[in-house]
Amino acid sequence: SSTSLLLRVRSGDYAYLMESSMLEYAVERDCRLVQIGGLLDQKGYGIGLPKGSPYREPISTAILQLQEKTLLTELKEKWWKDSSVVCDRPSSTKNDETETDSIAGVFVLLLIGMVLSILVALVERFTRSCRRNPHNEGETPLERSLWLQLRDSLWERRRENDSLKRTIDILIRSNYHDGRPQSSYENSDALAEIEGMEVKEET
Repeated sequence: SSTSLLLRVRSGDYAYLMESSMLEYAVERDCRLVQIGGLLDQKGYGIGLPKGSPYREPISTAILQLQEKTLLTELKEKWWKDSSVVCDRPSSTKNDETETDSIAGVFVLLLIGMVLSILVALVERFTRSCRRNPHNEGETPLERSLWLQLRDSLWERRRENDSLKRTIDILIRSNYHDGRPQSSYENSDALAEIEGMEVKEET
């Protein structure tokens, strides 16, 4: 929960990413906490209503009017800030920017790690494919591997489509002939034909 994570932040070297309103509320009441960096994004106020509710437009208009009159900001200042808690915090300095950059570096490292892991997985897949399929003269193993994988994928997709079309044609012919339904005996012959076709494709 947010409470346990905030306790962890107070007790040691730990950073917690959370929604800005909750963060500001916690920082205003505990001088051991500090907010570093700006907002990742901004969202407006909203109230959930049933779909097609007639109150949607009036409530949206009222919220916009309250924002224009800065009444929402005044209410936030009133209830978020605690006058009994006075913290001696320095203003935003270059040190804060350095700490923000170090936090951003963590996400950059995660992104680099994800990209490297994807590249390693692709190289392993291509290497395994090249060992199973020796490349022809004039082609590199990577080119050969890409070509074989693309060909096999397209061929498998084509086989599935052809098999599905033949099955549908057989079922249509088994159920209707010259505008009239077929007998159950003829349907059983069609099903036997489909089963024989599937066995032949598997072999």
